[in-house]
Order: sequence, then structure tokens, then C-alpha cells
Amino acid sequence: MANIFNFKEIQFNKIRCGPIKKISKNFMIIPISYFKKPLIIQTPLLLLPFGLCENMDYNKIYIKMKFPRLQNDKQFAFRKFLIELEQYIKDTKYEKIWRKLRRKLTNKEFKSSLNPSKNIFTCQLLDASTIYDEENKSIDRELVISNSRIKSICILSGLWIHKNSLGFLWSIPQLKVYSSPINTCLIIDEPVKITSETREIECPCCGGNIEVIPKIPPPETKIQYIQASTSEDAEDNIFGKFAKMRSLGVPLEAVKHKLKFEGLDANAFDAYMKRKKSKKTSINVSITQTSSKPIGRPAMAFSMNDLLGQRNNLKKAKKRKKIIDDKGFTVTSAMKQSNSSVLVPTLQDIIGSMKSLKSTGIKLH
Repeated sequence: MANIFNFKEIQFNKIRCGPIKKISKNFMIIPISYFKKPLIIQTPLLLLPFGLCENMDYNKIYIKMKFPRLQNDKQFAFRKFLIELEQYIKDTKYEKIWRKLRRKLTNKEFKSSLNPSKNIFTCQLLDASTIYDEENKSIDRELVISNSRIKSICILSGLWIHKNSLGFLWSIPQLKVYSSPINTCLIIDEPVKITSETREIECPCCGGNIEVIPKIPPPETKIQYIQASTSEDAEDNIFGKFAKMRSLGVPLEAVKHKLKFEGLDANAFDAYMKRKKSKKTSINVSITQTSSKPIGRPAMAFSMNDLLGQRNNLKKAKKRKKIIDDKGFTVTSAMKQSNSSVLVPTLQDIIGSMKSLKSTGIKLH
């Protein structure tokens, strides 16, 4: 793990430069070490006013960190450290480097990492640099926006020399981004309480009065449910085809599956079939009872005294004029006079009727 030094405790006389490494004809790098280790420091909380700045000429990305106008102790000490470090290099190393390169000091330029007003510090963002949010989760570079607050790990890799210019080679391996209050609204408006009696409220912009028009809520819509008809005709229209399927021998499970497919209740169908079966059974029973009753002449009402009285009359009967009524019975005038409502057959009538009977072949047990 690399050592991160406290910039407040850096001893400038322990900084070593060299040897010079030639990268190209016009570009060279002079490594810098501190106690034979890379000089790594952590910046305090600074502002990121421009986001990520891309240099199209060199295909590199730079970060410009700005010191706030009102600085705390850490920010002030870090700004002072950068200024004193550059001044120490210019005073102790600058001329020695150009002399070692056997170049004249005329037309030579020192490129500072700070802007002329000393309130913006520029570093290079490497391709392998990692960026984190407040919860130490890795995020993409697209989420690094302007006006954010950042902390970074900075490495002073060395000094770069390009033609007649010399400057610090600061790079950032890690960057932490904090959400900025500038990008979020911190203004809290007082809540406006509106009641049924409120007619005016104060405008938050101009302070004038705004008329409040009460809104009368529309009446609640009452849902009327229409009850489906439960008459026999309606049930026949709904379950008639399913009853026909059962009469044709379709299994009950198949019929219930069809009922479920059409959104009908299988229990209602079972109740319908039971009612239909019970109704059919009652009709059959009534027909059977009606057919079992013999159809013949209506029974004539008479008492035992009448029969005994007529028995004596039969022995003493004389031939009288026969009167045949509409139903084929022989009725004497005396019988008709004695009891007009009772028709008593004579013995001759009974014997004659028995002779006209035909055998049915039915044996009674």
C-alpha cells in the first residue's frame, strides 16, 4: 500500500529529482521522489467548477480544482503548500536542470500548476483512474458534473520538459465526488394552509393577495348494480345448451370446463339441473296417479236402508212400465217418485248387465 504524506509535514529539502528520462526528441521527464518514495498527498475538499476538461491536442483529460473564496484551515494550508513547493523547485532545481541539459536560460518558461490568481489547481486524470461517490461506490466519469465538490489523491510523478518549458506532472489515480448543494434547491417555502373559509392568500413572488376560488367537489357517482334475471326462461337460455350436452352423454367434467371457459358458475348449473330433474319427476308422478284411476260411470250415493227397502220391493214387484234413462239404467216410476236423486237398479238389470260382461283374462290374487 502506497504511503500518503500529509502535505503540512512535507520537508522540501528531502525532495530528490532525477535522473532525466528522454521520452521523445522534444519531451523529457524528470522523476521526483520523497524519501525514495513517490510523493503522494490527499487534497482537502475543493470545488470542481468546469467538470472534466479534455485537451484535444494531447488527447488527455484534466481536472481543474478551485479553492473556495472563504477557505478553511486545510484549504488554506494546501494552497500555501503548492505555492511554496513551486517556489522551492524554481529556486533550487530550475537552473540546475537547464544547465545539465546544456541549454541557455534565455526564453525558458516555468509552467505552474496554479493559475495566475493562485485559486485553481490543475491535475491530469489518468485512464486507469477510479472515481467514487459519497458512499465509496465506483461511478462512471459521465456522473462527474460541474459545480461538484471533490477530494482526490494526487501524485507528483515528476517534472516534464517540452522544448523550452518546464512544469509539474501532477496526476490523479483516485477521485471522490460529493453531491453539491448548488445543484439542489435548498430554499424552503412556508406551507400555505387553505381551508374552506380561505378566500385570499399571499403571493410568494410579489407579496400581493391572490384570490382563492373554492372548488366544489362533484357529487359521488352511485353505482347501481343490475341483478341478473333468475326466471326459468333466463336459466333455460343460459344453461339450456349445457343441459342438452349432458343429455347427449357429454361427461360432467367437460361440461363444467365449458361453463368455466364461458365465465359461468358450475354450482348454479348443478342447482339448475337438480330443479329441472325434480320438476320432471313431479310431472311423471302426477301423470301416473291420474292414469291409475278408472274412468267409468259416476258412483251413485245410496244408503243401506234404501237397499233393504228395495229388496222387499223386488219380491213383490210386478211388471211395470220400464223407463230407460240416458245412461242405460231401468228406472220405475215409483223409484223415481220415492227418491228422485237415487237410482236403484233392479235384479233383472243386474243380471242383464252381468251377462253382457266380457272376460279380461286378468287373474286377481
